Amino acid sequence: MKTDKIILAAAVAAMTFTGSISSVFAAEGYARSPVNVRSGPGTRYARVDALYRNENVTIIECRGSWCYIQHNGPDGWVSANYLSANQAVQSRRTNKHNQDVAAAAIFGVIAGAIIASH
Repeated sequence: MKTDKIILAAAVAAMTFTGSISSVFAAEGYARSPVNVRSGPGTRYARVDALYRNENVTIIECRGSWCYIQHNGPDGWVSANYLSANQAVQSRRTNKHNQDVAAAAIFGVIAGAIIASH
């Protein structure tokens, strides 16, 4: 019975930690200069739109040097070299990172307790 409670607590901690990781990737930002928005992460993909300098975007995810963005227009991929995160967002992302580290530490303690109990 005690082991079941420990496993349940570990599962809840793992779900909490996993959920917090996925939310870290969405960030408000802007285009530092005019840039093409593409259908995929690379210049070989078709141009679907363009961003103007200082246009606000939501950066959903990044793969290598390309980021998938949402904005007022067709969403798509933009070279990360042309994007910057808003200062307030960077501060929130640092705080979020600190929360993720704390969640990982809690998960580690729970996982350690499970291992030690066997």
